[in-house]
Amino acid sequence: MPVAANQHSGYTPFLLTIRDRDQLLGFTEGRLFLMVLIVPESICQAMADDEWMVRFRHHPAYPLQCVRRSTRLLKDLGIA
Repeated sequence: MPVAANQHSGYTPFLLTIRDRDQLLGFTEGRLFLMVLIVPESICQAMADDEWMVRFRHHPAYPLQCVRRSTRLLKDLGIA
């Protein structure tokens, strides 16, 4: 069955995706570093719907701001 564009696949903890034991040990000992790059506009588009507008702003703790269209209620979200 195909997955719709707005649905998420099941969650798999990152550590379970490391198959090589030396790489797993390197990660747990802090010898492996990950850099994650995001495109803020993509996240905003994926989260927005008829009820909520989502926008990116330059804020160190809460870069995503959700606005309920009907009431203008604001919710700030952090990215961890």
